[in-house]
Amino acid sequence: MARIKKYALELCFLLSFVLPFIQHVSIHNGVKQVEVFTGIHFILNYFYVLLPAIACYVLYLKSKKAYLRYVVVVLYFAFIVLGITSGEIVRVAPVDYYRWFAALLPKITLFGLPINIVLGTAVILKLFRLGGQVEKSPIKC
Repeated sequence: MARIKKYALELCFLLSFVLPFIQHVSIHNGVKQVEVFTGIHFILNYFYVLLPAIACYVLYLKSKKAYLRYVVVVLYFAFIVLGITSGEIVRVAPVDYYRWFAALLPKITLFGLPINIVLGTAVILKLFRLGGQVEKSPIKC
């Protein structure tokens, strides 16, 4: 039971992928079609980003190497950005990111995405709070 309490935040974060994340509305031949994508769709489409993040997180919990937590944060951020933009972030010029996100996010976001981002941020904060227990890296700069 103590192990479940220890990892309750991580379990809630993983369960938040079941919630609806984004809504896509398309109109073809006068017919309006509404699709709701959950976090499971994100996982299936971008597993190559999320699986290394989870693996690095587990390795960090086991080995306590300081550099792994930064890898986890970058990979989670990349996963969320890829999921929100449906992979189109690579086709937009960096100059247009702000305008694109300002126009895109309010129209498509459902309640699952903010919950997932808040829980992901809480996991990241927990990860950095554990930072006092991390050994020094053997790699010297």
